[in-house]
Amino acid sequence: MGVSLYLRVLKFKSILPFLVFSCIALSRCNAPKDSQPISYYIDISGIQKVGMNNINGEFVLNKKQLVRFKSEIAQSVTVPGLHIKTGFLSIIVTLEDGKTFVLRGNSKSKLLEVSAEIATVHSEEWDDADWIVLDTKGVNFNNYKKR
Repeated sequence: MGVSLYLRVLKFKSILPFLVFSCIALSRCNAPKDSQPISYYIDISGIQKVGMNNINGEFVLNKKQLVRFKSEIAQSVTVPGLHIKTGFLSIIVTLEDGKTFVLRGNSKSKLLEVSAEIATVHSEEWDDADWIVLDTKGVNFNNYKKR
């Protein structure tokens, strides 16, 4: 009985990595396969406030910077199936309905990662995905400074 139980545990341990990989892969299956502009998922005009934590410090964007931010973030497109290692950059966005989310970026901020929960439009396309990666199309959000 002891040997039989040991063999079952050993067999389970050998398939465990496959099961974990399968679960991760399946969780990304419901994520959209095609790149979309971020405006496909959130109403950019509904962004009311943006807090920035970048290489220049921690601050809230003024009205002029907020207009610029909306224009620049609107250029971003989703990169389905990609995960990134985020760095120091954090952007806290508040929508007009009070919903808040955090965009995190790598040091050059060419890619941003955000929870899929931000999707207020077409959200069903991200049912089982945890994160949305955005390509900023070259916009560097580390260029924002406290004004």
